[in-house]
Amino acid sequence: MALKVRVATARYARENNIPYLGICLGMQVALIEFARNVAGMENANSTEFVPDCKYLLWR
Repeated sequence: MALKVRVATARYARENNIPYLGICLGMQVALIEFARNVAGMENANSTEFVPDCKYLLWR
């Protein structure tokens, strides 16, 4: 499953007050989603997916 879909799922859960259990990749996705959509860090990512990302959240 593409990262884009996972981030959209995490966003849907956050915006609709649906419990979201993020362990391992799920936690990375939740953090990326929050950084992008709440903290305004539009290009937030992990080096696991984008090695030279502007806002590095996870290594």
